[in-house]
Amino acid sequence: MRERPLAPPRADSSDRRRLRLLLPPALEIEAGHELDEGAAQRLGLRQVVNIAVLTAQRAAHACSDPIMKALMQRLWEHSVGCAIGAKWIAEHANCREFASEAFMAGLLHDVGSLMLLRVLEGLRADQPGQPMPESLMLEVVTALHAEQGAALIRHWALPESYAEMASSHHALEFDSTDTVGMLVRLADQACHKIGMSLTPDPSIRLSTLPECSALRVKEIALAELEIAIEDGVSALA
Repeated sequence: MRERPLAPPRADSSDRRRLRLLLPPALEIEAGHELDEGAAQRLGLRQVVNIAVLTAQRAAHACSDPIMKALMQRLWEHSVGCAIGAKWIAEHANCREFASEAFMAGLLHDVGSLMLLRVLEGLRADQPGQPMPESLMLEVVTALHAEQGAALIRHWALPESYAEMASSHHALEFDSTDTVGMLVRLADQACHKIGMSLTPDPSIRLSTLPECSALRVKEIALAELEIAIEDGVSALA
């Protein structure tokens, strides 16, 4: 007898409300007001700490499943690593004015993965007699996270640029005039390369990526980028 395929998980409004609690207060500003210069300068590692604490608390108190807990930790490291990396590239690639926006876009680019993992966590808890292997969960997250992340960001009424970033960060083609998008895409690939990802890929060569050429990032800077991401995430562990 053939097993029924797993139906794609759907998030309801309660899932979205719970995830909204993971966002730092600064995003309330992003949703409806322009940032003044001082606020933009403060929108950095302080907000990563907020995300780290809230996410860690939620994982520690709401997730007893060891498989889900490990996946959530890897996802948190990837999101924070991407935020730190995008900001670092901006500061070292002559586009410092995009650093704060790139940081927040990097932090949010995989929010769809977070939502899907929470939904899958609930399915596993509700159906303990039907094992859901990690490989299947990663397949679901990989297939759906971009679309679901963009929908979630729009539901929260955050700037459309963040939704577009969530939707398109794995697209083969990209807008070479979208500096923030290229910063996040390059940082995302750097995280995959160093293993800070749900789907690591050590074979990635950052120097061959078109984003690297478009941003004019030198090869020595790419090695420094990897170190900066690892050090930044380690400092918040």
